Amino acid sequence: MERLGLHPVALTERARRLVYGQVNGFGQIGPASLRLGLDIAAQAESSMMSINGDLNRDPMRVGSPVVDVMAASTLTSGVLAALVWRSVSSRGGVVNISLIDVAASALSYTWAEYRLNGVMPLRSGNVQPNIWSSAEVMPTADGKDVISAYTKEHFSCLCDSRGLAGMPADPRFSENKARLKNRAAMLSELHVATRKFTSVDLCERLTQAGVVVGAVRTMAEVGPGKQVSQPICSSKSAHLGASPRCFQASRRRSRAAADMGGGYRS
Repeated sequence: MERLGLHPVALTERARRLVYGQVNGFGQIGPASLRLGLDIAAQAESSMMSINGDLNRDPMRVGSPVVDVMAASTLTSGVLAALVWRSVSSRGGVVNISLIDVAASALSYTWAEYRLNGVMPLRSGNVQPNIWSSAEVMPTADGKDVISAYTKEHFSCLCDSRGLAGMPADPRFSENKARLKNRAAMLSELHVATRKFTSVDLCERLTQAGVVVGAVRTMAEVGPGKQVSQPICSSKSAHLGASPRCFQASRRRSRAAADMGGGYRS
């Protein structure tokens, strides 16, 4: 952009109300700003890849270019904030976003945990090493479901709904530390129970029991006519892969309608 004469400083000096947004890989200043940046490089250098995947395998990128997507969303938020500022000050500005900053901020929870306890986060697949079960993949008759039942109440509901009412009282599984220690034995019993149901049936039964559960689906299984969640937008143009935002104008009662005891107008 600079080679084309479109440097943000030059443009904003000529057009004071201009809001200029730009994204690069590794920041706007210093030697790193000259580096080429892509999603995977940001995932690597932010530590995202170091905690993704299994410990006995190479670090892995997230399966979708999530940093690119988050960078676009972050830039949008920055531009909107700049437009609000312009409405107050009559001045625009430059919004700078870098892929590395976006990737690191996405790990805020993990960074906070690391700084609090000093324990280096390691790759652990779908399992959170200190809690069972924050996210456990369970086999079903026709696929797999992911189940989160880490509170005592959720674990009891999970066991009760699968005909394993005695499991929560078993000393091997009664507390979180015990469940982590005896995870293999516990999963062996749970897998026998979950394999008796299809993924959809297991989801319905566990949902009714108050357990967080989701069927592991492929993209082919997430399509028109298949409920992903409640429809995001009622617009006929809404489709999978579109922005998950839907704006509906607030409805206010007009003064004339209020005077006549009428209804609302958009």
